[in-house]
Amino acid sequence: MKMLSRRADESILIGEHLKVTVTDVDKTGVRLMIDGELVGGPDDGMTIREARELAVGGELRLGTLVTLTVAEVRGKLARIGVVSPPHVTVKRKELVDPSGPTEER
Repeated sequence: MKMLSRRADESILIGEHLKVTVTDVDKTGVRLMIDGELVGGPDDGMTIREARELAVGGELRLGTLVTLTVAEVRGKLARIGVVSPPHVTVKRKELVDPSGPTEER
């Protein structure tokens, strides 16, 4: 599992076509905007664009190969775990998009 710390309006890129953006963080969990294509199984490549609420400890499957978990929330910072196969990259969006912040967290 890869763990990433995200605040509101920060994104995770999963593979080449799936972006998960944290839109809100509170003490009980996070709100996520999922935008892109699901990975694996019968829904592989299916387009998704929807918002989801995920409580601390909650999981969300994005296709059969990717699972998100909200591990913890500290103030306005959420720790999100991403389980994916080795061939599916998981990156903070600002590392891929040079116009975003580059500060390590």
